[in-house]
Amino acid sequence: MWQSLGEYVNKNIVEINIDHLDVHHWFELSYAQYLTIPRSVLEAMPLKWQLTFVKCLEELDETIDWRPKEGRYWVKLKDAKGRYVKDPLGDYKYGAANVKRK
Repeated sequence: MWQSLGEYVNKNIVEINIDHLDVHHWFELSYAQYLTIPRSVLEAMPLKWQLTFVKCLEELDETIDWRPKEGRYWVKLKDAKGRYVKDPLGDYKYGAANVKRK
């Protein structure tokens, strides 16, 4: 086991962009506790990216017992006033049609 993140970086990463070092930095200064990404958005990514993403999820499941024993997470879209609104990406079968590329 490594003594610190710095030691891990030195031993395993040749080139690193300090702005994208870890999950904490990716969330920036937000108070977000969860990462919510519509399935249709994930499926709109190239297959190679999807395979890498799934591998990371599998590694997470193998490493940490994080799934709730009871209940499940439920995500609903709200507007700026806190009212529930129709999610254009909410239907995984047809949501991909609404995924806009940059």
